[in-house]
Amino acid sequence: MVSLFHRKNTLKVLIVEDNEDDALLLCRHLQRNGFSVQHQRVDTMTALEQALRQPWDVVLADYSMPTMSGMDALMKVRASNLDIPFIFVSGTIGEERAVEAIRMGAQDYVLKDKLNRLPAVIRREIQDARARKEHRSAEQQMNYLARYDGVTGLPTRHTLLEHLKTLINTYNSDKRIILVLYIRFAQLNSTHEVLDYNTEVQYLLEISNRLQFFIQDQGLIARLSTHEFALIHTGFTAEDPIESTVENLADTLSKPYYLDTMPVYCSVRIGVAVYPGGAFDAQDMLRKAEVAANSIEPNTGSAFYSANMSRLIENRLALQRSLYDSLAKREFILTFQPQVDMKTGDIVSAEAIIEWHNSERGIITSDVFLPLAEESGFIFLLGEWTVRQIFHQLKLWEYSGISTPCIAVTITGRQLLEENLLDMLKQLLEEHDLSPSALRLEITEAAIMQNSEKAAIALREIKQAGIKVALENFGSSHSNLAYLKDFVSDFITIGANFLQGDIDTAADRIAMAHKLGLQTIAKGIDTAAQYAALRNAGCDLAQGNFISGILEPWMMREKLRNAPGHITK
Repeated sequence: MVSLFHRKNTLKVLIVEDNEDDALLLCRHLQRNGFSVQHQRVDTMTALEQALRQPWDVVLADYSMPTMSGMDALMKVRASNLDIPFIFVSGTIGEERAVEAIRMGAQDYVLKDKLNRLPAVIRREIQDARARKEHRSAEQQMNYLARYDGVTGLPTRHTLLEHLKTLINTYNSDKRIILVLYIRFAQLNSTHEVLDYNTEVQYLLEISNRLQFFIQDQGLIARLSTHEFALIHTGFTAEDPIESTVENLADTLSKPYYLDTMPVYCSVRIGVAVYPGGAFDAQDMLRKAEVAANSIEPNTGSAFYSANMSRLIENRLALQRSLYDSLAKREFILTFQPQVDMKTGDIVSAEAIIEWHNSERGIITSDVFLPLAEESGFIFLLGEWTVRQIFHQLKLWEYSGISTPCIAVTITGRQLLEENLLDMLKQLLEEHDLSPSALRLEITEAAIMQNSEKAAIALREIKQAGIKVALENFGSSHSNLAYLKDFVSDFITIGANFLQGDIDTAADRIAMAHKLGLQTIAKGIDTAAQYAALRNAGCDLAQGNFISGILEPWMMREKLRNAPGHITK
């Protein structure tokens, strides 16, 4: 057997034991089994505290000692180091005590008259400790990325809303007003036709610097998406010239950005919401600032949210109302985009994508109408229609002699929390005589965090039913990665934003996902270089125009029949 310690000269063992002879006996036994041992024996709490200032590979402890308790030693070690293996080696510990000790954080126990188990236990537990440490490191990275944007270091949408919620909840009339600015940048023209990744990062950092100069220490800035930012400012009163100050900010932000001595020009739209001023909560305040930004013509300027913007809201409501007639008019079309296994190139799944072919407005994409459907409650009717259509299509392909893939469909937070969701899925699976593995539900982390506790329960029940689960937008600037470990899933998706710049960033997220036992799906792959780089990084599934565009059902059928995959580019 190859020793786990072939790369280390010495196994460092801290022995909590009142009997020196017993400690030496342990060391000799380990040496006879291939270990080179460096040890220290302690038998008081003071000596243990001092010893824990040094690194150790394993702690071996007696259970009953006249000078201290083995359980007290366990608590002290766990407070100092969560990962170091702690093994009781005792002649007096009974089964009940041993179970309690393991429940409190010990890894194992070995009886003194059965030391032959000890070498194998140590090897196993040191391996497990390394895995725990790697897992914790991945979690710490994700906790950071949940709260801070990986490119600019700015807080994310989630962090901004948390801060804004606190400000609103603690607001009183003696304080200054709360100002929320929603800022959207659009690149106009420059000597750079398309910014490369490094230049894009430099551009975003320059924007961040100008925003930071504006708020000084009187607020918070967040990056919401690629070129969208929001900031909270708490340094104004109602008597200050806020409108002219915001206009000056818009002018400052629209001045050219010199990147590698070359100028980049952009337009800037700033929407403003003020508290107090009719906003219900943090989400509502940010939404109103966004509505104000959307009301500006596509050039530089600013606008404060007001009732005069009701036209925009009315248009939105009109579109929302027309949703209810759309099913009867058969205006929804189900399309598919294949997903391939990056190891084999075979088509193993596909994403179902809904298009709304509105008789008055033309094709309306899902990113526009799904939020409207969710707000109105129409999402439940649409969701059932979508799943029914997917299952119907799967059976048609099956009848054609085609090996049917797993179909992925996005659900919203409101659908996930609907009590009847799982019952509906089970019923439709039974009606169509399909395996639960034929369906994969994809949901964004932002949607999950609307009610994280209830979402975790719902996802667990869905998984237990055999239906696959994927968390979407893994690593996006506004997704909430800190809680990824709390939600059961099979996959995470990596958005196109990570494929357009530094592929290493996407590779880091693939590695983190694999450490957590999750498979990865890269979406938005447009080039052979992206495909090759992601395959080399170990990505599991791939989707994008490089592989296939969005297909109507009959086209997807022919794709499965005639070209089942084998991407070799």
